[in-house]
Amino acid sequence: MPPENLASNGEPAAPNSNERDQIIDDLYRTYRTRLLRHFWRRQHHRDDLEDLVAEVFVRLCTCEIVFLKERPGAMVFRVANFVSADTYKSRGRKKRSGQRAFDCDVPQDLADEEPDPEQRLAWRQDIKAALEIANSLPPKGGEAFILFRFCGMTTLEIAMKQNVSVKTVENHIAASTSKFHSAYRAAG
Repeated sequence: MPPENLASNGEPAAPNSNERDQIIDDLYRTYRTRLLRHFWRRQHHRDDLEDLVAEVFVRLCTCEIVFLKERPGAMVFRVANFVSADTYKSRGRKKRSGQRAFDCDVPQDLADEEPDPEQRLAWRQDIKAALEIANSLPPKGGEAFILFRFCGMTTLEIAMKQNVSVKTVENHIAASTSKFHSAYRAAG
């Protein structure tokens, strides 16, 4: 009988939804107030702060549970930065279309904010291609690249994890970044 956190094949067991819900609840209690300040400091409208925090947690529900466990704060604020950027882009679209950014009386056509099915398919294909390229990088360099670019780990943290020097990690990241961009450009 394998330990509780391992499946019968020795791989990490898939998290159950109760575990994910508990992690998200804990993150909400821990980071809600900090996120409100985070968005306030970034000049978001006072009336939108709670909605922005809610959007962060909606997006966190789709993240891999391993990232939420290993670096919860980094994931929360990385997602918050994406939410903030998306909000400013949306505000820019409204401004260009003549709508006031904070005008609550103007009905919003939500369909205009959603990408069309063709765009979603193109994004999925881009993501799939990027993941395939990232997974084809050399083991140590690829791991360093993924941990640095996608998981928000510092070079020092990666060096300690891989038991190498910070300079080695920096070299791995630089080489892998170059290979990744070259392969991505060639694929697309």
